[in-house]
Amino acid sequence: MEKDEVFARRAPFMQEFGFDEGTNTIYIKDNRTNRIAGVSVAEKGLMCDVDERDDCVHIGFAYALPQVYKVMEKLGVRPPKIKP
Repeated sequence: MEKDEVFARRAPFMQEFGFDEGTNTIYIKDNRTNRIAGVSVAEKGLMCDVDERDDCVHIGFAYALPQVYKVMEKLGVRPPKIKP
């Protein structure tokens, strides 16, 4: 039991930090790099302002957040298709 508690405290290296409705940007705290990454929802999908990519770990984390899908639906942006 004690081992699981230690893991639970140290495991999350990313967490949702905030959301800006005006720019449709979700902010993610990256505890490994001690930085805040802004992931913007745009017509073509998600874009990370730290890595300047659409396929980094911050993007992957953002796809796990329900808020991101709500914004994508509001803007008419379709999530990417997952290839088997």
